[in-house]
Amino acid sequence: MSKRVVSDVGGAVSADRDHKTRRQALGALASLSALTVPATNLLAAPVDPVFGAIERHEAACADVNKLVPTIDEVMALLNASTVSGADWVVYERAVQSRERAFDTLLATPPTTTEGVRAAIAHALSFEDGYLNEFARPFLVALLKSPLFAAQG
Repeated sequence: MSKRVVSDVGGAVSADRDHKTRRQALGALASLSALTVPATNLLAAPVDPVFGAIERHEAACADVNKLVPTIDEVMALLNASTVSGADWVVYERAVQSRERAFDTLLATPPTTTEGVRAAIAHALSFEDGYLNEFARPFLVALLKSPLFAAQG
């Protein structure tokens, strides 16, 4: 079997030391494509779903916090106004939305170390009532883990 190589302009030519054989060229192409697959996978890495759950919970908490002055009876008395039934309905819907967002957050396990760190930091940002006196210091200790040093 004679050695044929791929020329720079196309077609087959006799093999000499300046030209690659077709087998060598195809082998080089195959190894090049194997090197590009991991890079492509890194670029297309899925986003950790916990980030979306955290954002939705933060937004729902902000909605509730904006409505608190509207339903505060003391504030209303100081401003010579009243809290209406409609105010309470809007507030209760916002609270329900916040609770659904929190339930979703609890059901969304992080898939990356960045997601775990973000979830812990988010939990530490909660107002009283979500974390007990033992959970807060433990979560602070977890954030000091060397696993999270790069994300700090």
